[in-house]
Amino acid sequence: MARTKTAPPRPAEAPTTTPETPATGDRPVHELRLGRVRCSVWKNESDTGPWYSVKLTRLYKTDDGWKASPSLNRDDLLPAAKLCEEAALWIFRQQQQPTPAPDGTPPPADGDDIPF
Repeated sequence: MARTKTAPPRPAEAPTTTPETPATGDRPVHELRLGRVRCSVWKNESDTGPWYSVKLTRLYKTDDGWKASPSLNRDDLLPAAKLCEEAALWIFRQQQQPTPAPDGTPPPADGDDIPF
């Protein structure tokens, strides 16, 4: 008779303090989860504007509670790929949003002509 492996129970909520999100209040700007895999999007500021970085982690439970690991198992690869795709789309959408000009004038509204 074949053995079946049951998936570990999923937490009701992601832990509020994990190794990559310390209790200092420094939080990712966007988070995605699929099963045990979590994708955190972090916003960084520079002179040329914001840029984003992504961190993948796998959640697992121990006797001490929920922990996060940067290592992925074989079964985590497809969910991680899907999360990476969704994170890339989210970042592209953020970068396409109009931003105010350096002099503080607001961006043109939809339908406004942009002078040449």
